[in-house]
Amino acid sequence: MTGFPIPAREARLRVRPGPAGMAAGAFDIVDTVVPEPREGEVLVRNVAMSVEPYMRLCLDDTYGPAMASPLGEPPSGSAVGRVVLSRAPSLHPGDIVRSNFGWRECFVASAGAVEKLPVIADIPAEAFLSVLGTTGFTAYVGMIDIGRPSPGETILVSGAAGAVGSVACQLAKARRGIVIGIAGSEDKCRWLKGLGIDHVINYRQSSDLVRSIGLCAPDGIDLYFDNVGGIQLEAAITVARPRARFVECGMISTYQASEAPKAPHNLIQIIAKGITLYGYTAADFGHLQPAFRAAMLNWLATGEVQWRHTVYDNLAHAPQALDDLFAGIGIGKSVVRLVDE
Repeated sequence: MTGFPIPAREARLRVRPGPAGMAAGAFDIVDTVVPEPREGEVLVRNVAMSVEPYMRLCLDDTYGPAMASPLGEPPSGSAVGRVVLSRAPSLHPGDIVRSNFGWRECFVASAGAVEKLPVIADIPAEAFLSVLGTTGFTAYVGMIDIGRPSPGETILVSGAAGAVGSVACQLAKARRGIVIGIAGSEDKCRWLKGLGIDHVINYRQSSDLVRSIGLCAPDGIDLYFDNVGGIQLEAAITVARPRARFVECGMISTYQASEAPKAPHNLIQIIAKGITLYGYTAADFGHLQPAFRAAMLNWLATGEVQWRHTVYDNLAHAPQALDDLFAGIGIGKSVVRLVDE
């Protein structure tokens, strides 16, 4: 390839939006150039990038500089791309790779900073951002390794129509659990029912979430997979059976809160009921990646796990895609497509 440097675009964080601010006004889409790779480096053109709730926390510096995205630079984030030019023997033009260099169309990096992905028939590269990627792995770790549902147990999942929650619901069904999913729209509830989820609750239409869950689980719940926190966590504590297990994966209800959350008020029941709470991040479970990949490919082949993407086209729409997550817009995994494959 000749003609270096080559033109590309990046989404750079211009200002910190503040807890209740919108990401769509915090970025500049900047024209830039990408240099020729040096020895040991590769040039990658991103095909798609992931948009995930945790990214919103990184736009501000509430949790300290280690987590905050630097101003004037593209935030980090998972992306899949195609190698255009390689100066490293381990990678070749045309290889599909996963990286943490999202929020940009093109980049040069050390070959060791990207992961070569297998080519699997009928599975697009974008799936490695969702069901075969970090979100699928997060659901696997939380539901299979930590939650360990048994046949016949009643499992409650909040954020059930999201990227992680939808996979967690299906893994609980694969383990023959009775699954209750909480979501925020009738479209999401219909989709979950189509996946075979036993009961679905539209929390926006429930005036009494505890009662709504109780109608689905009159004897209480054995396992709660939490993506939301707040009043949904409070409701889960109320309906939990003695010795219930709570897998704390995320608390999206607090990520844009301008003040400390007012719920849950009933934490004392954790003591009275002997509830186990287990908070985790998937990054601590890398040793499970081979087992996850093998198991998920099998579930995909048998149809026990399905996935859905909400797709945004063009890098310029990435900030809006992040805002839409918190507005409850979209079903499944939010992906920004950068190149039409």
